Amino acid sequence: MLLSGQIVQIDPDNEPSGRGGINPATGAGTPPLDNTLYFGQADFVVRVSRIFSIEFLTLGAVAGLLGALLAGGFTNIVLTRLLESKYHIDWPASVICVVATALLANLAGWLASFRILRQKPLEILREE
Repeated sequence: MLLSGQIVQIDPDNEPSGRGGINPATGAGTPPLDNTLYFGQADFVVRVSRIFSIEFLTLGAVAGLLGALLAGGFTNIVLTRLLESKYHIDWPASVICVVATALLANLAGWLASFRILRQKPLEILREE
């Protein structure tokens, strides 16, 4: 950040509020207390959001797939051994359950992470 023609290094984790920065498009310094969101900042937020969503969806899909397989296996055992009936897999219901579990895990993950994402990393590490 440029102040009076001098370069001053600022640790953003120790600042109580925004104090400007560098415009990634031009490389020029920004005015103090600039509340403009520059593309570089938005791009970083979008990348982190994508990573979180991919992680939550993958975990949910794996959990849903495992749940569908176990439910189908136990249903097969009960129907063929105890009730002496034929068993067939209901594929559309299984796929819907896997997708619904992935979406539910994504929602639950974002709800649990939203508060943490607004805090500074150093604050979170100190709490743990």
